[in-house]
Amino acid sequence: MYYWLLTVALIVSADGAGEEPLKIVEIAPEGERYEEARRVRGKVLREPLGMGSIVEVFPFEAESWHFVALVDERVVGCALFHPRGDEGRLFQMAVLEEYRGRGIGKALVAFLEETARERNLETVFLHARDYAVSFYSQCGYLPVGDPFTEIGIPHQGMARSLLKEG
Repeated sequence: MYYWLLTVALIVSADGAGEEPLKIVEIAPEGERYEEARRVRGKVLREPLGMGSIVEVFPFEAESWHFVALVDERVVGCALFHPRGDEGRLFQMAVLEEYRGRGIGKALVAFLEETARERNLETVFLHARDYAVSFYSQCGYLPVGDPFTEIGIPHQGMARSLLKEG
């Protein structure tokens, strides 16, 4: 079963002079938006490493949750989440370079976390590339364990509890 959730927020416009709408939607792992998200993943996560733009399909991709960020109905960012029991892994988070610094990544993470809370998950964990650790720290994630190498680049395990304090 797929949930078709939507959130709308305002982000700083590209020229910095105003605001424009951002939509975040959960999509099924098929169809046009899914293919657009795969292209974003390839451009952001693979091409800078010299790995080409063809994105692998993970064995658990079909049962993962897929979120996309839309500006003017164009996919400009995406994130995947693979639930396992009462926790899950955020992975393949990507925002096109020309849209970074405008709150899209934080909005994707917040929407993913709220969706996970609504579905009774307690913890989100991830493998952050070294340059993304500060971003995830700003989103409330804490380092877990020692840094490690994955796909030839340094990573840090990170996690965040979704349980409400009090």
